[in-house]
Amino acid sequence: MSTTWLKNFFGFNQSDYELLMVPNPRLEYGLTLTIRGAEIGTLVGSIAGILAPLVAKNRSSCNYRENFTCGGIAGAVAGSVIGAIVAFYELGHLGKYELYGSCYRRRFDTGRINLDRACFLGATLGYLRYGAFGYTAGVDLAFILSSVFMKEN
Repeated sequence: MSTTWLKNFFGFNQSDYELLMVPNPRLEYGLTLTIRGAEIGTLVGSIAGILAPLVAKNRSSCNYRENFTCGGIAGAVAGSVIGAIVAFYELGHLGKYELYGSCYRRRFDTGRINLDRACFLGATLGYLRYGAFGYTAGVDLAFILSSVFMKEN
């Protein structure tokens, strides 16, 4: 991973020349897919955690907050693992120039970068304030709101 990728992720201004430099495209590509897998996994897991007791026959002992949190955390772990596996698989099939081009295009995809930033901020602030429940709620709210208000250039 490079400092250029981190600066871009955290929103620091950079020249186009700096964004052209991709010293570790394999690591950058793998990390990006793993992060996005965790985001999607958290959302899907938390929804599945809420819906699971609704489908079950015995609803008297269900705790929606606990199911939401456990489902979201399990989804984040599963999404991270699946994202890493997909990245590893795709890295074996991408050529050097295709990989560089993919990393370069991802740096200029402001909609996805803003979505990743919002999820990171929601996860961090939510976890610091409310623990695992805050992490799950922060990622879910950031993902949904960013997707709704995402504007393409």
